[in-house]
Amino acid sequence: MLEITVCVIGGGHAGCEAAAGAARTGAKTLLLTQKLDTVGELSCNPSIGGVGKGTLVREVDALDGVIGKIAGRHPCFLDLYLILHSSIRR
Repeated sequence: MLEITVCVIGGGHAGCEAAAGAARTGAKTLLLTQKLDTVGELSCNPSIGGVGKGTLVREVDALDGVIGKIAGRHPCFLDLYLILHSSIRR
């Protein structure tokens, strides 16, 4: 029989954060979702650099969350970062 300490139901953004946090503590964690294609998907506006969600990302990041780390790897974010921080601006 499978021994599970924490079972997270829902694989959206909050579920992934909860499962990652539980796993980091050493708990045997199970994440349940309806579709593997939508794991980690944000149901709302996924713009992460704005005032509202930017603050949320910094708060979650302070608790060693994963949203900031994953968003930083997304190609759209990298393109925007390079444009905003480039010494040559159009």
